[in-house]
Amino acid sequence: MSLPTCRSAPPPAPSFAPRATAVAAAALVLAACGGKEAPKPPPVPEVSVAEVIQRDQPILSELTGTMRGFDDIEIRARVEGFLRSVDYREG
Repeated sequence: MSLPTCRSAPPPAPSFAPRATAVAAAALVLAACGGKEAPKPPPVPEVSVAEVIQRDQPILSELTGTMRGFDDIEIRARVEGFLRSVDYREG
């Protein structure tokens, strides 16, 4: 009795698709590079010029605003009446 032999498949034929794709891409790149002129730059705009004068200028600003705290709370008196005097010093 003889042992079965393994037959290997024949090597695949070389594929030319990657080479053809590379050649086609190179041809497209080279075709896109020629024949067109560069666009002309836009004309230089006219600008006005002012002479600089050195002088003292005060830095002042008056701003109007409203301030608010982080938490807005309401303060209510627990007793009725009016405060006649403050008999202590803060601090």
